[in-house]
Amino acid sequence: MFNWISPYNYDFALAAIPIQVILLIFYCARRNLPVRATKIFLILMCANLIMTISDIAACEIDEAWMKNPLWLVYGMNIVYFIAFITRSWALFDFTADTTHTYSHFHRSIRAIMAVPAMAVIVMTLSTPLTGWIFSVKWPGGYGSGIAYRTIYIVIVFYIIASLACVVIRWRHMENFYRMSIIGCNAILLVGVMIRNLFNDVLVTSYISLLAILIIYLTVQNPGLYRDRK
Repeated sequence: MFNWISPYNYDFALAAIPIQVILLIFYCARRNLPVRATKIFLILMCANLIMTISDIAACEIDEAWMKNPLWLVYGMNIVYFIAFITRSWALFDFTADTTHTYSHFHRSIRAIMAVPAMAVIVMTLSTPLTGWIFSVKWPGGYGSGIAYRTIYIVIVFYIIASLACVVIRWRHMENFYRMSIIGCNAILLVGVMIRNLFNDVLVTSYISLLAILIIYLTVQNPGLYRDRK
């Protein structure tokens, strides 16, 4: 049993790590269709795994911030936030791609929809100088910045945008796929609310894993692409 420094509850995050590793191994080992959705789903899984590991590491490092180099404290938190926002964007992009929503708009819509995520990433990278997302200073150590809530605003934006993709393509989708995408985004929305209610429990990565499992077993199910003959 590890002797954790911080008071956070890591049970959900620790339980999610081996499952994510197994999913990644099986996903990379099998033959996947050479399409963009396959690559985006891989990015989604990798981002979620990095988010989970860096979340635990950041919490421990933040608790002992005076004993660790400042670059390490900032660096680990930056990795976490970038992985967090990348996961949210990747899930939306995967949804928009598999539902063929992009084809309804100008081809520039893909780049436009990436702007919120890129804006948060830029703010995160600049936070050692600006303190927009978080700051580490005496005497309190780690603390949220004035733009910290922007991360959750962008995450909810991508969840709503994913649901909008389903609405736009409703008549062109099978009910099974519709319910799958609606279900995984509903789970993520619940996860955001739980995270805000219980700040001392690292549940985000576990909730994200549930959403990934739904996609893996439905939209990305390899059995659906096999020749029935």
